[in-house]
Amino acid sequence: MHGDISFVPEVLPIAPRPIAGELISSWLLRVSFANGLTLAELMQGIEARFPEVPLRGAFIDDQLSPSVRSALAKFLRVTEHEIKALELRHQFPILPMEWILRSIDWELVSPHRFVQGRAMDGFCPICIQEMSRRTRTVWIRGEWAFVFQTHCARHRTPLLETCGVCFIEDPLEITNPPVRDKSLQLASCWNCGSSLLLYDPEPAASATVAEIIDLESAILKAVLGKSLVRTALHQSVHREA
Repeated sequence: MHGDISFVPEVLPIAPRPIAGELISSWLLRVSFANGLTLAELMQGIEARFPEVPLRGAFIDDQLSPSVRSALAKFLRVTEHEIKALELRHQFPILPMEWILRSIDWELVSPHRFVQGRAMDGFCPICIQEMSRRTRTVWIRGEWAFVFQTHCARHRTPLLETCGVCFIEDPLEITNPPVRDKSLQLASCWNCGSSLLLYDPEPAASATVAEIIDLESAILKAVLGKSLVRTALHQSVHREA
């Protein structure tokens, strides 16, 4: 497995910090891009440095084993607490595992994309534009990986799941070496290179779509551990008033 790796450093030389609210796989994507690696190559390097830790058998976005967290923390120079804080179950305490998007076509995609070990996701192009403009980097929000989440609660717009040019699914996964502007690298389609910062705005949401967005927001609050009963009671009182 590691025959093509001639040298693995004790720690990774370039290690961008995790961002609150992002997926662990999103952070690892940013780390791999910064070092000119694919995510699969980064996983391979960590396994070469820590052979007792089978990363390729782990689901890296939720409930990592202590040994995996320890290996990631040592190699990427962060604390285990910072990694734990990104786990989906930690961010969303009442989240059923079945509600996390996972790939079902593992054999149909390149192994370099490492889809088996991470969550799938949709993305909000407006969020991506804001991230790129404000911080010159882009990350994948944890809530974008949920099966019930079809719209961005911030901008009330549909989450996109494909590239608008080549229509490949999961387009935010990039495998090319990083370019000078890493924000554009992560915001481009891994398959055709088209920018994902551009999109055609849709008309204002209908009343039905608005209700769907409100329902999704309520479910999101529930998996965050916030009370749906209080929300429902408040809405009932408001309607009666």
